[in-house]
Amino acid sequence: MLQLSFLLKGIRNNNLLFGGVIMSFAAWSAIFMTLIGAISGAVFGKISYRNKTQN
Repeated sequence: MLQLSFLLKGIRNNNLLFGGVIMSFAAWSAIFMTLIGAISGAVFGKISYRNKTQN
């Protein structure tokens, strides 16, 4: 919601570059969050699988 208001402000001020930077930052942060979540999920899954097989 905060990013949307920033984007609208940028468009209103004809500062499209600033809005584009915020949009790309939001997109990259979402991508990184997904990647980090997937990687950590895989790592924790492997660890828990190993613990299950050991016991």
